[in-house]
Amino acid sequence: MEKVYAYITHWTDLLLQKKRTLFVLGGLAVFLTLSAVSIFILLKFPNSGDEYLYLYQARTFLAGRFSNPAHPLQHFFKFTWILFRKNRVFCHFLPGWPLFLAVGMVLKIPAYLIGPLVGTLSLGALFLLGKKIYTPRIALIAVLLTFFSSFFIFNAASYFSHTPCSLLLILFVYVSLRFEETSRTHAGLLSGFLFAAAFITRPFSALLCGLPMFLHLLPGLLKAPRKLLPLLSGALPVFSFLLFYDYQLTGNPFSLPMLLVKQNRQWGVSILQVQTLIYYLKKLFLWMPVSFPVLYFASLCKGLTARKTLPSGEILLGSFFLFQILGQFFFIPTEGNAYGPRYYYESFPFLVLFITAFLFKETTYSQKGILGKLLFVFFLISLPLSVPPWINHLKTERAVILERSDLYRTVELQRIQNAIIFIGSGTGTIRPMKIYDLTRNDGDYQNSVLYAIDHGRGNRALMSFYPDRTYYHYHYDKRLRQGSLKRLAPFPRR
Repeated sequence: MEKVYAYITHWTDLLLQKKRTLFVLGGLAVFLTLSAVSIFILLKFPNSGDEYLYLYQARTFLAGRFSNPAHPLQHFFKFTWILFRKNRVFCHFLPGWPLFLAVGMVLKIPAYLIGPLVGTLSLGALFLLGKKIYTPRIALIAVLLTFFSSFFIFNAASYFSHTPCSLLLILFVYVSLRFEETSRTHAGLLSGFLFAAAFITRPFSALLCGLPMFLHLLPGLLKAPRKLLPLLSGALPVFSFLLFYDYQLTGNPFSLPMLLVKQNRQWGVSILQVQTLIYYLKKLFLWMPVSFPVLYFASLCKGLTARKTLPSGEILLGSFFLFQILGQFFFIPTEGNAYGPRYYYESFPFLVLFITAFLFKETTYSQKGILGKLLFVFFLISLPLSVPPWINHLKTERAVILERSDLYRTVELQRIQNAIIFIGSGTGTIRPMKIYDLTRNDGDYQNSVLYAIDHGRGNRALMSFYPDRTYYHYHYDKRLRQGSLKRLAPFPRR
């Protein structure tokens, strides 16, 4: 083990001698890998209602509005998490990630490449944070371990908002530590801005990260309360925009659109949440090397016993994942389609950095204690053991995508245009997609093919509204694992 440990540290140090080349080629390799997964495994498809709605919101923003006019027959176009209020429809998600996507679209970046680009930047931010708290060696190893985790790869290749929120929170922690160290006003302004930007992307994740960061800064703020001013000033423009956004959609600047959904207002403790916690912890072992969760809790226990001798930055870093677990225990919404325990994703880079320091802080392997040596061996063994799950994820997620995109591929293959598809069933057997996740239309209902919910005889109303279109009925056969389109006779005109 001494030679293996020396080999890893030696080659890491060699790579760090050519930082510029490392960052350019390494960043390119990361981006190309994430893009390949997005294109060839996830097939550029927004594989959940959440992912589709982020794109829907982005296009709505680009149209110069926060909501869209409701269709006169809106009940045919009901979609999960699209709210119908006062003859308007809008998504309940906060605007952070859709704004990211909208900017990317303005810059002519294909939407399916924006996530990979943000994921690549998040690894660069993780290196900066690791170098600040620990050493460049630990930072680089942490970046490599994060990159080779399927948990990171699949989420960063998707349209989920976890990746941009993770980038913002890593930068928030890094800049906040710089502010603590230097007390420079611009660092405080940027820290407040980054927290607010993370909040309007994923508010609960931002709060669970912001709380330990605030507790870490609290002693310094109590000694010099004036330091609070730049933090608040940096956050003010973003939160002012959020108040305006809330008012436009809900009529109340202090009422988030997401709170209009009953599920988002449910808190507390129940057997279901205990079961969900266990389920999430089990998924950790399927979406990252099995040693990672074990190493984290071992590192955490060691840190708690030695907290008086640990640097405060290291204690802070170890707290993020724990806060995420505890916070999500009291509020864990249904995850739906997911790549791993996705509500833990924002704190995952902090976890990897924390355990990397535990593994590689010593100069040589012989300096480790007995427990440290055993855990290092366990870590090495877990790396090749993570390859079969990796391959399984690649196969499974592509199969899921093919099932869940069956409706749209069938329409495309048959070159159907100027039509209405009445959806009579959900799709898929591995991870089924419900009907209310399939009614994907543009905000003005002007797309060539409209996807509508099948209402049986009630379909005549929509046929009468669009008398010049052709009509089809879609049904997915779970036994054959494919869907079919049946041409419907036009509604006779009077």
